[in-house]
This record gives sequence, structure tokens and C-alpha cells, in this order.
Amino acid sequence: MPQTAVIQTEKGFLLFVLDNDGKAAVRPVQAGSWMGSDWMILDGLKPGDRVIADNLLKLRAGVQVTPVEPAQTKPANAKPATAAK
Repeated sequence: MPQTAVIQTEKGFLLFVLDNDGKAAVRPVQAGSWMGSDWMILDGLKPGDRVIADNLLKLRAGVQVTPVEPAQTKPANAKPATAAK
């Protein structure tokens, strides 16, 4: 999980996730060690959870959120796509 998405409090680690109604919800998680600039999340997320990773200072639980999908990035060693002949 990007370091910027993880909130550390005296009670533990939190993430904001997008609930089924498109609103922000706080989710307690268990964070492990760092991997580069990311936290390893050990518990508290389920497959398919949508984590909010930007504008956290403006965010509050229950606020309606308009999600923007992250840009897809290519690995540094990726070759450009070519058209089939």
C-alpha cells in the first residue's frame, strides 16, 4: 500500500476505503514492514477493496467520493507495443 494512504495513530494503522455507496469509510488495518515506499498490509483488507490514497487531509468518513483510477504504469524494462501485421 502506498505510504501516503496509510494513517498512523496512537491506536494503530488506518486506511480510507470506498464503501458500496461511494462514501469514504475508515478501516483499521495491521501494517507490517516497509517495502521501498510502500507499507505491507497484513490484515484488514479484502480482495476488491478500493483504497483511497489521495487528498486524505480533506477526507472524512461518510463523505461522498468520486473515484479516479490510478494511471497504469509500465515497468521500466517494458517494450513498446507494436501493431500486428
